[in-house]
Amino acid sequence: MIVRVNRHQLDYFRRKAITYKVEIYALLVGKRLSTHLVEVYQFKYPEAELATASEIIIDDHSYGLIEEFARADGHTVVGNIHSHINYAPVLSKTDHVMHIENNNKVTGICSVFGRRTMVNFWVADSSLPCGLEYFF
Repeated sequence: MIVRVNRHQLDYFRRKAITYKVEIYALLVGKRLSTHLVEVYQFKYPEAELATASEIIIDDHSYGLIEEFARADGHTVVGNIHSHINYAPVLSKTDHVMHIENNNKVTGICSVFGRRTMVNFWVADSSLPCGLEYFF
């Protein structure tokens, strides 16, 4: 699977993840163009009910508004991205369960180690991260 993202939006997420001392989360709005390609046009930030250094819970109403916005624009929520503070950019057991329950096409993990980040995108049925491509 290849995940194609807007480089500026991913860079913004990375900078935001470095700044915050709690997990951050964004919904990925885009389209699945084929069985091997997902294109992410926008990162949308729903309100969080709870955010700690190891957990984030998203407000359902805010999530729903973003889904409506995506549909109105002819897109869908193809997944999410969230930060892991001082933890590898891999799907945790909880991340994997949520990926499946939310019917995500992809889940992104942005690991933050001090002022450095590492990003991987995942699908449910692969132990290897997705390929990553950028567009502007």
